[in-house]
Amino acid sequence: MKNKYYQSILAIEKLNRIFLNVLKKQLEKNGIMNITSIEALLIYNIGRNEIPIGRVSEDGYQISTNPAYSIGKLLRERYIIKIGSDYNMKNKYLKLSPKGLEALDKIESIILSQEKELTSIGIDDKKLENTNNILEKIIKSLSLGV
Repeated sequence: MKNKYYQSILAIEKLNRIFLNVLKKQLEKNGIMNITSIEALLIYNIGRNEIPIGRVSEDGYQISTNPAYSIGKLLRERYIIKIGSDYNMKNKYLKLSPKGLEALDKIESIILSQEKELTSIGIDDKKLENTNNILEKIIKSLSLGV
């Protein structure tokens, strides 16, 4: 039998894959056909904020390896808009367009629905908080080795 740590890593990877597949199917059910689940998460992570473009990859707004592609696609599809800083025109910020805000509402609803499903099988906020605390400790420990 493989060790428990490795089993946990495989379970996290499987959960991520399933989550992204379910999200994509739910997006399609909600009439959002032209973005991937990764791009939907970028919309979700931007939320109702204005964020510097450079922070997209640095601060974990995007989990894939090519945030420039996703930003470009979301700009072309008019889910996000690029704006200049009031103080320095070299600094560019991203924010959701009205179309992006509409998509955000649907994405938030999908995630809330998934959260309610977890509650129905006995996984409440406290259990999720404990799981998140453990995962953060693992992330911190692994980050020290990089």
